[in-house]
Amino acid sequence: SLEQNEMVDIKFGQFKSLENLNRLNLVRNKIKNIQEYAFQDLVNLKFLFLEENKLTVIHEKVFAGLRRLIELYVDKYRSILRFIC
Repeated sequence: SLEQNEMVDIKFGQFKSLENLNRLNLVRNKIKNIQEYAFQDLVNLKFLFLEENKLTVIHEKVFAGLRRLIELYVDKYRSILRFIC
């Protein structure tokens, strides 16, 4: 869990070598920006928690490569999304 770490940006390649990770908790950070393809190395990720951050825009290619993603949690609302990446 990277909850409450005061992260501001998520950059491309930041999660390289974490390909076996299936759950990522980024709740209660200060994330304002997520670069395109930032999560693409997380090929086994199933659950992504982004609630309570400072995101105003999420670019469409942020989730590229997350073929196994089942649930995405954003701003205290649960959304189950199916991506064609």
